[in-house]
Amino acid sequence: NERKNLHAVLESFINLGDEFNDTHLYIIGDLKSDSFKTLNFDRYKANPRIKFLGRVNDAALIRYYSYAKAFIYPSLYEGFGIPPLEAQKCGCPVIVSNVSSLPEVFQESALYCDPYSIVSLKNAIEEILTNDDRRNILIEKGYENVQRFSWLSSGEKVIEVLKKYL
Repeated sequence: NERKNLHAVLESFINLGDEFNDTHLYIIGDLKSDSFKTLNFDRYKANPRIKFLGRVNDAALIRYYSYAKAFIYPSLYEGFGIPPLEAQKCGCPVIVSNVSSLPEVFQESALYCDPYSIVSLKNAIEEILTNDDRRNILIEKGYENVQRFSWLSSGEKVIEVLKKYL
């Protein structure tokens, strides 16, 4: 969806300094949606450091999360934010936007950026790539954060609310 702000991710990545020439960006998901019709992917597809993988199965997704230096999610609007939680569950530090529900969901377990600023996102990416101490802290805080959420506890809470009104 366009609100996922893929344009900002791509622009921030290509604006990284030369010291990051060995870093690659992997984009997972279907880009054929009408949501992306205004984005010219040819410019980015020509960059050998950017890989468009399309849809991947769950096992591959877990591998990408597990080996990534970071998961980048500068969404302009989110109701919750499950993909960054999935990344945290796999030990991947996350960069998320500082708007919508994301600060409430991720609290101190994420590195935040202004989703309307390419510079802010670029700086967050550079920080996570160069600051191993910060990255390791985010990994540990991510593991702690995901413990707050589960489908079972969510279901139990919904049942409690429904019982009050049935």
